[in-house]
Amino acid sequence: MAYTYTDALGELKSYIDTNWNTSNVAKPTMNYIYDVIEFDLTFQGDWLLFYELTTTEKASALGNVGRDRTYNIRLDVRTNLSRDRIFNMTKEIKRLINSDVYHTFTTGKGLIELEETQDLSDKKKAMYRKIIDVKITKFNEVIS
Repeated sequence: MAYTYTDALGELKSYIDTNWNTSNVAKPTMNYIYDVIEFDLTFQGDWLLFYELTTTEKASALGNVGRDRTYNIRLDVRTNLSRDRIFNMTKEIKRLINSDVYHTFTTGKGLIELEETQDLSDKKKAMYRKIIDVKITKFNEVIS
């Protein structure tokens, strides 16, 4: 039997991109980390980079019809505009994640949780950066 693969990273990126409220803060340039070759440090703007850290899989508590999968995803939020800007971008991401805890944006049943936020800003280089770790758990993904 093979497992049905779901792209949790792509689903999360699509959800954030589609539901970003530009009246709260301007939408950043969004990309997967593996698509970024190098950063143009002369670019004045915002970035939101997505990458998958780990995926774990275990037997579903609901029986042997599927597997529970947990995806640990990192969001790398960067701007060279201002500290207020990084704060507002982080606030918008948290709003989106907390407004859809049962992640109806994707197929199946599950949870989405904020795990950790780290501030990696460097004022001397005028690079404001936050790391947001997100955990998506999909329950009982069907075995195909």
